[in-house]
Amino acid sequence: MKSLVLSGGGARGCFEAGVLYELFDRIQFDNISGTSVGALNTMILSQCYIDNDKSLLKEVWTEMIKKNKDVYRKNYLKATIGRPPYKFSPLKKKIQNKVNFKKIIELKTKKIMVTAVDLRANSGL
Repeated sequence: MKSLVLSGGGARGCFEAGVLYELFDRIQFDNISGTSVGALNTMILSQCYIDNDKSLLKEVWTEMIKKNKDVYRKNYLKATIGRPPYKFSPLKKKIQNKVNFKKIIELKTKKIMVTAVDLRANSGL
């Protein structure tokens, strides 16, 4: 049984996705868990397993890097005073357009665990 744990940390997500892209054809994980951006990559990787196609890892992160004007805040100063550097609603829409959560929930061949934390409210999501 092979397990994978993906950490949070914003920009780490892009690095994780690149590693997962390269590992996709070499290692199949039975258990995948992630927190924060690691949870996002857990969902994307799960969708890749369902589709048997790793291209979604590259597609999502390329779009996040190149087509992100609606996601990231223009005023970076606000992001340094307790607000995230991104707007959640457009990010959520991008993710929902790429990942079929119903299929992931029905995925029987893998155990998927995700979590995220609202740092301002100091509670899990």
